[in-house]
Amino acid sequence: MPKEKPVEKLERVLVAEDDAREALADAQVEAARLRAAAVEEARRIETDVAGSCDATIASERSAKLAAARAEAARIAQEATDRRTATLDEARSRLDGAVARITASLEA
Repeated sequence: MPKEKPVEKLERVLVAEDDAREALADAQVEAARLRAAAVEEARRIETDVAGSCDATIASERSAKLAAARAEAARIAQEATDRRTATLDEARSRLDGAVARITASLEA
């Protein structure tokens, strides 16, 4: 193999240096593109998660409100039933008391 002349060696080194700089510039452009794509994907995921959380919270809130309404209706019915029972008992006692008072007045 013939010995390389210093000028040829310098030209080869300069070409290699230019190729390396070009490769570095391409890598920097690709890195910036990948970074931008990653940020965009992260924002999309964040938006999706926020929407999913909002939907989950709304669903849980609806379920809890429905349960609370059902419990309130049950308590209201129980109160109505107790009031009716109390009134019925008071009327039955009142009828006996009226009968005794009437009997005592007639005597």
